[in-house]
Amino acid sequence: MKSAKCKMKSVKCKVKIHYRALLSFLHVPRLIPAGTSFSGNPGKIKPMDARLLHSGMTNYAKFAVFKKMHGNKVKIENHKSKIEKRKARIAHFERLRRALMLSAFLCVSAAGQVSLSIAPGSTLTVSGEPQMILSGNWSNPGNFLPGQGVVVFNGPAAQSLMNLSPQGFYHLTVEKSGDLALNGPLLIQQRLEVISGDLELNGNSITLAAGAMLSETPGNTVKGAAGSISITRTLNAPSEVDAGGLGATITSNQNLGATTITRWHDTRLVNGNTSIRRSYEIIPQNNFNLNATLAFKYDESELNGTPESDLKLFRSADNGQSWAFAGGSVNPALNVITLSGIDAFSLWTAVGVDCLPGILGDVNGDGAANSGDGLILLSYDVGLAIPPAILERINAGFGDVNGDGSSNSTDALIILSQDVGFPVPFPVGQLVCL
Repeated sequence: MKSAKCKMKSVKCKVKIHYRALLSFLHVPRLIPAGTSFSGNPGKIKPMDARLLHSGMTNYAKFAVFKKMHGNKVKIENHKSKIEKRKARIAHFERLRRALMLSAFLCVSAAGQVSLSIAPGSTLTVSGEPQMILSGNWSNPGNFLPGQGVVVFNGPAAQSLMNLSPQGFYHLTVEKSGDLALNGPLLIQQRLEVISGDLELNGNSITLAAGAMLSETPGNTVKGAAGSISITRTLNAPSEVDAGGLGATITSNQNLGATTITRWHDTRLVNGNTSIRRSYEIIPQNNFNLNATLAFKYDESELNGTPESDLKLFRSADNGQSWAFAGGSVNPALNVITLSGIDAFSLWTAVGVDCLPGILGDVNGDGAANSGDGLILLSYDVGLAIPPAILERINAGFGDVNGDGSSNSTDALIILSQDVGFPVPFPVGQLVCL
């Protein structure tokens, strides 16, 4: 056992280094990048403690602890000559020195939890395509330049990720039990994967770069009652484009231009009903006459007790203050609700409703509210016989266009006025679910 003291600019720690364990660690290509600081209680470094895989790191600092590469304290079990033993010992120490080139210092807890901390004013620069696997927490009051590196959170318990500013990860993977909680904003340059566990927004925002993608597995998602994940991408005549993998797939023969899609995970109060735990705000640069189709993806963990067969889309043009029924058809096997004929996008969510969709004022069920419906309502109001199918729609409320609780000649006159082009202060002709 060899004891060593290391005093760097911002980190002080004392750690006992088990040489044989480190040599075992060196038998696979695992190096630690310059500028990395691991926090934790001092303890033995074991091969499974520091899982930082290396492929192309450069700009290493000197490792002063093992600058003296002689002595008889390390016994090498082989049958080589003394010269060969000394050469082998020097080679081992050189590999050790290169493996532990740090501008801060490595301190791994005895429990094996690996955390990473970047001190204020410090910069951790990654080159090549390394994979850094953390079982502890990430704390970054400094700066992180991710290169093309992969950061994996795989701890058996809850972990946290803290950035003081929306600094980027090239590729971030959550593969753990429990949650990874955000304690600051996050920028993803290439890929965000949630393989197991959840990524809890914790009131923070994730921004995907224009070419970045989110990948989730059933029951393992980005979530959080507060916070959001968003992307801005140019969509020109998109055909089934799921920008960023957020789950809002758009098709249109029009050029939407720069389109920002934001996904939220709180519930919404929609006309007295509670929505599922997902909503999309879609803001295109061009938002007129789109004739678009939206495929609204959801995860079953977000249903909030709602039967999937009852799901319908609702939209809000005033940031959730009021909601209008939009409809759509649900595919429970694919967890998606599809709606066509969308002229403009806004805020969308899904609600479980057991109702009859249709056009307000369309009492004969032909898909339009016009003078024919007005004449039927006049006949109904004076007591003439009405066919049962039409009577069922009147009783459902499709004739009550002014919302006073009854269908009568007043509603008929409103429909007739609408049909000849007079403005009316009622939603005649709009899609409703009664």
